[in-house]
Amino acid sequence: MLGSIIFTLKDLRNAVAHNKPVFDLRFKAEAPGKPLERCLELGTGIDSISFSTITDYIILVTYMMRSLGSSKTQCRHFLNAYLHLVESSWNSLPDNLAPRIAGSDVKRKVAQMVSTL
Repeated sequence: MLGSIIFTLKDLRNAVAHNKPVFDLRFKAEAPGKPLERCLELGTGIDSISFSTITDYIILVTYMMRSLGSSKTQCRHFLNAYLHLVESSWNSLPDNLAPRIAGSDVKRKVAQMVSTL
C-alpha cells in the first residue's frame, strides 16, 4: 500500500515542483487503483474516493500528514485553506466546470475528513 501511496503522490509532487496545473489532474500518470481508494475510504470514513478530482488528492495528503505525525490543528488548517480556495474560486468558474474540478461533494468530504482527525 505504501508504494501505491508514494507513486500517487509523486505525480502530484512533480506537477507542483514544476509549476504545472494540478486542478484538472493532468499530472496523473495512472489511476491509483481500487486498493488505495478502499484503504483511504476505510481510514477516513469518506465514501466515493476515486481520485477523479483534486479533492481526493487533498484527502490523501491530509491522511498522510496525520499518519506521519502532523497535529490535528495543522491538518485542519490545510483543509480549511483548501476549502477557502475552492469557495473563493467557485463563483468565478463556469457552472459546469467548478464541480468537475473540485467535485460536487467537496464540502462534505472536507467536513468528514476534519471530523476524523
